[in-house]
Amino acid sequence: MRRFKSVCSDFGVLDQNVRVVATEATREAQNSAEFRNMITETSGWDVELLSKSEEARIGAEGVASSIGSVTGLVMDLGGGSTQLNWMRSEKGVCQTAEKPVSMPYGAAALTKRIETAIDGAAIGLLRDEMKGKISEAFISLQIPKDLQLDAEAEGGFTMYLSGGGFRGFGYLLLDQHDIKPYPVPIINGFKAPGNAFSSLADLHLDPELSDRLDEKFRISGRRARQIPAVAFLINTLIETLPKIKTVIFCQGTIRSLPPPQPSFH
Repeated sequence: MRRFKSVCSDFGVLDQNVRVVATEATREAQNSAEFRNMITETSGWDVELLSKSEEARIGAEGVASSIGSVTGLVMDLGGGSTQLNWMRSEKGVCQTAEKPVSMPYGAAALTKRIETAIDGAAIGLLRDEMKGKISEAFISLQIPKDLQLDAEAEGGFTMYLSGGGFRGFGYLLLDQHDIKPYPVPIINGFKAPGNAFSSLADLHLDPELSDRLDEKFRISGRRARQIPAVAFLINTLIETLPKIKTVIFCQGTIRSLPPPQPSFH
């Protein structure tokens, strides 16, 4: 943060145009207050701790900023949590759920829970827990009836995916694409059938996965190690949610958060 402040100073960025926000990992950390206070003492910037619903809403707006037209479900997978929302966005007008949902199943958090599970029975209990939470989340979104009818008519929902965990899995889909090498290795806007998305999750135990992702798409070893947890989440989502016809990967996420607005007195 000290270095970032120095960069901002070099480029003439005013303090009032810098917005520091924290999400699930910081909300849940035992030393959250100490961590945020140290940032403030070091940089002079206050840390805005987003609520679960704010994080989900802003993540969805980040998707809208990277895709011209959005109609369907939106998920943002971070390290500590994953957000579920619905969205209609066209010509700058954005509609989302009144209360989007944030669940504690981020790529890093889920990796830790899977790696520390005692046995297969514990993994089964985790899956049951997740299915229950995901089902409750979907119902609570109160998806508009016309959006549901459109999905039924088209053979399933379109799901827009953002966040580092999903993008890492998207690069795995690129790696497995029928066109080799895939000519445009850019994840934003990359589209895949829902069945390809779900069936590829079964390949997450490939021992060469980490090297392949790092070599071809510059995915870090940390992200590659999270692929099994992401695949576990995907399989659980597919089992729980209504049919997903298409997935579209998006570069925009909560990092697209706008700067604070000026106040006038």
